[in-house]
Amino acid sequence: MLVNITNAQQAFGTTVSVILVNDLYDESLLRAFNPGIKIVCLHRKRHSRNSWFIIKCNQMLKRLNPDVIHMHDSRLFGIILSHRVSRKTCVTLHALPTGSVRRKGWLSKIFPIINVLQPGNVGYIDQVPRVFAISEAVQEALQKKYGVSSVVVNNGIITSNFHVRPLRLAQQPLRIVQVSRLIHDKKGQDLLIEAVAKLRGKIMVDFIGDGNSLEYLQTLAERLGVSSNIRFLGKQTQAYIAENLCRYDLFVQPSRYEGFGLTVAEAMGLQNAILANIERAITCATKVEQQELLNVVIVGGGATGVEVAGVLSEMKRTVLPHDYPDLDPSLMNIYLIEAGNRLLSGMSPESSAAVEKFLRRMGVNVLLNKMVTDYRDHKVTLADGSELATRTFIWVSGVAGSPVGNIGKEHLGRGQRVRVDRFNRVEGMDGVFCIGDQCIMEGDEDYPNGHPQLAQVAIQQGKNLARNIRRMEK
Repeated sequence: MLVNITNAQQAFGTTVSVILVNDLYDESLLRAFNPGIKIVCLHRKRHSRNSWFIIKCNQMLKRLNPDVIHMHDSRLFGIILSHRVSRKTCVTLHALPTGSVRRKGWLSKIFPIINVLQPGNVGYIDQVPRVFAISEAVQEALQKKYGVSSVVVNNGIITSNFHVRPLRLAQQPLRIVQVSRLIHDKKGQDLLIEAVAKLRGKIMVDFIGDGNSLEYLQTLAERLGVSSNIRFLGKQTQAYIAENLCRYDLFVQPSRYEGFGLTVAEAMGLQNAILANIERAITCATKVEQQELLNVVIVGGGATGVEVAGVLSEMKRTVLPHDYPDLDPSLMNIYLIEAGNRLLSGMSPESSAAVEKFLRRMGVNVLLNKMVTDYRDHKVTLADGSELATRTFIWVSGVAGSPVGNIGKEHLGRGQRVRVDRFNRVEGMDGVFCIGDQCIMEGDEDYPNGHPQLAQVAIQQGKNLARNIRRMEK
């Protein structure tokens, strides 16, 4: 990624220099930089306590006199000795924030360089003039835990280099690839291996990349009995990835904390069902059957429903004319039904309005204040008596909370979720707590109908509750 970004910056006429602090790099990557890019290696040994590299780094920055200094790690801010130079810095946070911005104690105040050696990835981040986050989840965690604002800049992939295959039904078994460093506690490769074990025989997974978790992941695959379904291909060139990515049915973006609205199996099953219906619609006997096959009805205006509707509208606009030239794309209708008065009710009204406007512009039929009462004989029935003919009926309207035997109805709120206060205590019950999708926290002005049922909410509530329980024990 560094090579791609740096080469692209130089292509725009920018003078670019790269300072490599640690003596950890691949010679092949150095050769991939464009000839005009200046590479400076400080050759600091891994885990070295020698501070000589700090002097060399500051001397080089003074000599280069850059307009912008982009740091891979915010802790590097602590080694920049000139205030004038430090004002030019920015940093990108590539993972969820951990650790402290500064060590506590008198020693770190006398010798600030100690903060550079502390664990975590947020050292000095509150002093860096401009902070970028690699995703919305990282941005939100950085703001809530440390009060640091950031701008989201998503990773870019040069897709024009990829070989393309015609759209087709998924292979059996499903072939999945993940391209990433093997760091399971951040990238979640162990979760994917566990999914393979649960769907034994239905999925083959290739991991491209290396890392410290290789041995652990190999042992996990052997223990779960899925070694024959898992391949570790090691580090590969970008050319190899661009040429071979088309051999797979699904590319899984590595992340332990930012998942998909649908599981892999559900998503691929949905794709196959829609493609099969499109192919049948070309040769079916009647116009009524054709319309049933081409109509898609999605129930639920939450994050998953919005995402599915957007993807299908994009497929209608780009894939159908290319892969099915004999079929009129205008015959395909996408309906998104929401019982409430707006989409994404867990977010701000401005966000809801913007999403609705975008989907309508994409050709999605958004139906608000409409409740589905039945689906049978290829017809969706609404509460007002109207019907929609379809053979693709997608329910993403959420689920009701699972009942807990000794918690009465007086403790339940919207969606049968357990009502809790801002400390996740079940209202009216002593020593009982509830977190995640199962609970609904009332009293938050920003989320009057409860927080969104997303993984990040449950993770943050769990960590906060753990801290509160430890305080209670003291």
